[in-house]
Amino acid sequence: MYATTLISANQHGTNEQQIHHVERLSVLGAICCGLALCNQHTSLLLITILVPYVIWIMVKLRCLSIVLICKLTVSFAIGLSPYTYLVLSSLRGITPGSWGDLTTIQGLWTHVSRSEYGTWQLGPGNIGQESMMERHLAYAQHLISDFSLIGFSLGFVGIGVSAKCKITRGLHFTLFGSLVFYLSVWHGIFSNLPLKTNSMAAAVHSRFWMQPDILISIYSGLGMAFVLEMFSLFPLATTSINTRNTLSWTLGVLIMGLCLSPNTIFWREKFSHQNHSRRAVMQSYGHTLLKTIPNNSLLVSHSDLNWNVVRYLQVCEQYTPNVTHVMVQLMPYRWFQQRHTIWYPKVSFPALPKNGRIETNRYSEGNAEIVGNFLSANNANFKGGVFVEMQAIDERQIGAGGLWNQHNVTLVQWGFVYRVFSPPLTTLLIEKYHLKSLQLLEQVEHDFRPFLGLSFSEGSWEYAALSVFWDMNYELAISMLSHARAIVADEKRTESLLVRYMIILDRASKILWRSLHAKRSKGTLK
Repeated sequence: MYATTLISANQHGTNEQQIHHVERLSVLGAICCGLALCNQHTSLLLITILVPYVIWIMVKLRCLSIVLICKLTVSFAIGLSPYTYLVLSSLRGITPGSWGDLTTIQGLWTHVSRSEYGTWQLGPGNIGQESMMERHLAYAQHLISDFSLIGFSLGFVGIGVSAKCKITRGLHFTLFGSLVFYLSVWHGIFSNLPLKTNSMAAAVHSRFWMQPDILISIYSGLGMAFVLEMFSLFPLATTSINTRNTLSWTLGVLIMGLCLSPNTIFWREKFSHQNHSRRAVMQSYGHTLLKTIPNNSLLVSHSDLNWNVVRYLQVCEQYTPNVTHVMVQLMPYRWFQQRHTIWYPKVSFPALPKNGRIETNRYSEGNAEIVGNFLSANNANFKGGVFVEMQAIDERQIGAGGLWNQHNVTLVQWGFVYRVFSPPLTTLLIEKYHLKSLQLLEQVEHDFRPFLGLSFSEGSWEYAALSVFWDMNYELAISMLSHARAIVADEKRTESLLVRYMIILDRASKILWRSLHAKRSKGTLK
């Protein structure tokens, strides 16, 4: 858009007027480039192509000078200035939940370059299996969904029209080159999140399509302008004035419908999913979660869903301030051990893995070691108990009755989270706490009931919150079933044990049927 404005200024007025417009707009563009990089690093992929074109315009007009270069440098720095807040706030003191140590140049560079996640990757590790072509096809489907088939087709018309026009041909090759370069590098190098198997990861990936969407919007607008021009010229070929007027009015209505149809379709399909003015799902999720956690407890989060919602309620609304809240994905980094542990005086942080590897994927052995050691080290430190997010633990490692053999603890479903018991619970205590789990399940369902009949887009936070609700049902039922199997396997089983077994089976089957119904009707369980 910046380059489009420059070329427009270059087509009108005297040479002095052109130079004045270019200098003024280039300063504004430099600020925008800095701000864009603060928002998303991938803006660099567009800037890499657009900036050389802008410099070429300046050279063509003979207005590129040392003074202008200094102005542009300062303007770009002004655009990047929001990063100074991170440094200043870190120098004043580490904020709980902040990422990295920004008090040193190396720490700031590590933060800016995202080296801990992989500078040239969206996510840590090679976790997505889709090829570049599959990602291109996914983007095409995204365009048809968001722009409608009409808008998508008009984009191709705009590309063809701008390529033929001599006046805008240079700008066209710049914009189209930016589009191709962005999508090629993004889909071929940076993007490594799974698109087919994880709807939340796919939604995160799609956020980085907003910038090429801007270029597609420009081409769609050019295509629309071309179509309008062709329709406006058509009545001139007729000889009858009445016929010409009739055709003009008819084509005007058709053109207006053509212009409004993509917006109408978009509004109808998207607005109902995006309008959350009366759907406080996330607030209800956070309140419901924290209501099940007693005071003087430790809550361990693993995903952004729990971490951000709970942090907001505790910091901004002062809700359950007596619950200590930590994020397991921050713990493995040395800057956390060195700078952040002062905020958690009652929490014991085990030594980092000797091999120095940082693994936070719930299905990895490294993550299991970090989480297990942390839970074992803190179980006796909090009178209210220790609670851990379900997404922190690989459910395949959980045995009969919630026993996590690898770390010798029992995990009992406690609303949206697990409660940790060490040493492991006995058979009778497990059944006692299963009754408590059922009570909490009813409480959570009562608080969450207004949202259970709603449908949300896959990958949205609301969809994730509802998925956690049904995962809670499923995990509790599986824990009860595995416990029932353990009772039957007991060689000393008696009639009373078999009665307990049947009661547990009945309770578990009802929960599973509810979850299956949710999968079929609500679409919030996979």
